Parts: sequence; C-alpha cells; structure tokens
Amino acid sequence: MKQFVIGVLQCQSAAPSSMCMLVKTIAELTEDQADLLAEAKRLLNVMEGEFADAIRQAQTQGLINSEQDPVRMAQRLQVQFMGLRTYIRAHGETAQVVELVEDLFEHL
Repeated sequence: MKQFVIGVLQCQSAAPSSMCMLVKTIAELTEDQADLLAEAKRLLNVMEGEFADAIRQAQTQGLINSEQDPVRMAQRLQVQFMGLRTYIRAHGETAQVVELVEDLFEHL
C-alpha cells in the first residue's frame, strides 16, 4: 500500500490537478448543491472503506498491527493522503514527500 501511495503522489504532475477531485468538490460545493455534495461525500466514504478493506487484509497478512481499528486507521490514512496532496501542490514534488509517506506508514 505504501508503494501505491508513493506512486500516486509522484505521478500527479501529469494530471490536470494534483488535488483529489472529490476533495475539491466537497470544499467548493455549498448546501445549494446538496445532491452533488452528498454524492461527493458518499464517494469519499467509499474510498475510505476501500482503505479499511486494504488495511484489514494487511492486518490478516501480519503486515500491519492488528490491534488497531482498521476503520480508524483508514480515516487517518485518508486525512494524511489529502494533506500530502495539498502539501505537494504548495511545495512541489520533493524528496520530503517520500519521507512523509514513510512516516505515515510507520505510525500505522
């Protein structure tokens, strides 16, 4: 999973925007567009669920501490992932990003 996150973060320069479209959508929409906002939030929750499933699988394989709640870990991962994307947007792609991802997974 760590290599996947690093790969996604490193290839952002080829994308039209380095920030997640769902995150941008949630940040920009208001309650005037409640249907779109609800759908964006739902999709972000689906992504979080996928992270939780991947964490459960890694726990089963003994790759991640199985004493921690996979849902809570997925929430933290998603928050960190959003923050890293914003960090890259503000600072450019640096070697620090790989180190920050390493730090993130050390705490999982």
